[in-house]
Amino acid sequence: MSAPAPLLELAGVSKHYPVRPSVLGRLLPNQPMVRAVEDVSLAIAPRETLGLVGESGSGKSTLGRVALLLEPPTAGTVRFEGADPGGDLRRMRRRAQMVFQDPQSSLNRSLTVEAILSSPLAVHGFGRDRAERRARIAALLEMVGLRPEMMRRFPHELSGGQRQRVGIARALAIEPALIVLDEPTSALDVSIQAQVVNLLVELQQRLSLTYLFISHDLRLVRWLCDRVAVMYLGRIVEIGPAAVLWNAPRHPYTHALLSAVTADTLAPPEAAGEVPSPIRPPPGCAFHPRCPMAGPRCRAELPRPHASADGVTVACHLHDGGVA
Repeated sequence: MSAPAPLLELAGVSKHYPVRPSVLGRLLPNQPMVRAVEDVSLAIAPRETLGLVGESGSGKSTLGRVALLLEPPTAGTVRFEGADPGGDLRRMRRRAQMVFQDPQSSLNRSLTVEAILSSPLAVHGFGRDRAERRARIAALLEMVGLRPEMMRRFPHELSGGQRQRVGIARALAIEPALIVLDEPTSALDVSIQAQVVNLLVELQQRLSLTYLFISHDLRLVRWLCDRVAVMYLGRIVEIGPAAVLWNAPRHPYTHALLSAVTADTLAPPEAAGEVPSPIRPPPGCAFHPRCPMAGPRCRAELPRPHASADGVTVACHLHDGGVA
């Protein structure tokens, strides 16, 4: 049987920001740019969970926003359900939603839970009147493990875990196919994190959801995700099945990330030094200033993605002929 068509496809996507925008919002000649995302291509299948990992500043959250066209790409294309959303972003908003990292700042503190959840229902035409929308809100709250009477509360009256459940309910309100989860547990206590993750797994199985799961927690990503993409300085350096990447990482940066988690004495040492500036990324492989195995080729030539038979694609000269 052939593989299902991707639900979401990114092709050559880049996102650059001017360091100092002009007063009129125009780019100035030779304007320095922050290269937050650079030439990323990936695809997510229906009902798949793709994990996106990397250090802070690697471009993970920016890529998540661009994938939903919350921000337009500087270059490249985004296709959702086989089509370019183009000017019809309303349909994509209906079918693709986001859960943010900090539920306290992502929920309007001046609105009740009922008003927060009513807004997407009203915009997208769910429910003929307030009574019907209120019944739907009660069902949504129960679905995420909250009591229906909580719809009368304000976000500041809820715990962090409860606020994140409201954020998940808001994303589910209009029955999306894809949810981008941007560090959805990092602001929560460890005990609450497990509850929220178990809820996400349950909801995915129940509603046939597709997840792009952005996280720095590699153990969580290994347990939750089908595949993992490793991001460094705006680029995907390795992507493949979660179990394969965990047990046999190819890229030295993936080795470095995992060595701190697994305490594997056979793994290469953790990457030394700081992440270079995305305004002036190094030539060649951006990881070469921190890589213990870098050679002359790494400093001069950008590695291209190389696919292997076990489903892993890695952008590293070690896997396409050597670094010398």
